[in-house]
Amino acid sequence: MNSLRQHLREQLWAVGAGVDFASDLQLDAAIKRRQYQCNTSDERAYEALLIDSEQEQAALLDELLIRETSFFRDQTPFGLLVKTLRNSEAGVDILCVPCASGEEPYSIAITLLEAGFRPETIRIEAIDISTRGLLDAQEGCYTENRLRLVSPGQKRRYFQALPDGRHKINDTVRSCVRFAQMNALNVCEHYNGGGFDTIFCRNLMIYLRSECRDALLDSLTRLLKPEGLLFVGHAEAGLLLNRGYSSAGPIASFAFRRHLPTPVRHSQLKPQSVRVASPELPEARTEQPQLSAVLPPSESRNRTIAMPSQQSESGSTIPGLTDIIELADTGHYTEAQSQLLLLLQQQPDLAEAHSLLGLIRKAQGDLPGAIASLEKALYLDGCHHQSIEHLTLLYQAAGDQAGLARMHRKREKLNRDHYVR
Repeated sequence: MNSLRQHLREQLWAVGAGVDFASDLQLDAAIKRRQYQCNTSDERAYEALLIDSEQEQAALLDELLIRETSFFRDQTPFGLLVKTLRNSEAGVDILCVPCASGEEPYSIAITLLEAGFRPETIRIEAIDISTRGLLDAQEGCYTENRLRLVSPGQKRRYFQALPDGRHKINDTVRSCVRFAQMNALNVCEHYNGGGFDTIFCRNLMIYLRSECRDALLDSLTRLLKPEGLLFVGHAEAGLLLNRGYSSAGPIASFAFRRHLPTPVRHSQLKPQSVRVASPELPEARTEQPQLSAVLPPSESRNRTIAMPSQQSESGSTIPGLTDIIELADTGHYTEAQSQLLLLLQQQPDLAEAHSLLGLIRKAQGDLPGAIASLEKALYLDGCHHQSIEHLTLLYQAAGDQAGLARMHRKREKLNRDHYVR
């Protein structure tokens, strides 16, 4: 399995838009699913099939790329979208990358139709590398669970109920969206005219290697109108701080606009001090990440996260991480931080708790405190992937080249360790 795993990482990285498949568990599970579907239990036979068949490579890539999503996921961006484009009578051009199985571009179309836009004025380009995802998007049939955030009125207006319990998107919404298969890194070549009013690129960059992130951001910047909005995922906001963008819109929208950079004084460029921030760093105060989405997924950590509340020696209740995450996700950062500190008094070596504390402090704008907590998590667990990722973004935003280089070395070591297992 080790040789197959290493070969797959190299091949899939080449065809998968620079995606960095860091989880052996994820890769192994996808291989087993494809072996079952190909009716072969022999690892060598499947490896030979995979090497010889581009179709099987695409099928395995689909297993790795397809992720659970739903309509109107993280609803705040959709409200800001309407507010921003309200006066665009000539029509709007929107890019959605990646589009997965179609829920996001269709959600955008429904949002604009509800706001009074005529179907012919809505032009949404939706791209993805996944063949299976695009087939699902073009079919436009979704389970009730995928529509859990769709109102009853919207369901009546824009979906047709099917006998099997699914719901099919109607032709009005479908006419607003055009799907295309391509590697996200080639998006600028395909849409060389640019001129998008809004780009949704949420939760892709966190899976890309650093050089691919930079290339994708350069492409999106060229495609976006000067006054346009770029929506990213909560964990990706820090990537834009030093790239000529500033935060736009309400908390939790994670929307950015380009701006002319403010001249930086020499006193603000000291890489040895993480407390010296670039002019854009105060924008981080507007972030409100869904913290439940950024904790590591390994089995042992899931057991810790699911740890129930306990009683301290004094008789007071010590909350579990699950409760604290839910509290932080609702924006009650001060209370969540207090409960985390209480938990850490009892379990000072709990890496996940230190990591969560770092994310809360980052959301509050306490960047030095965030760095200290994430570094503590990394000290306790040298393979704490999420802490490495967030520290990379924080050191990059702070201009701390030494810290940034150290995180790059740790990430490279993590990748090497995965290869030799």
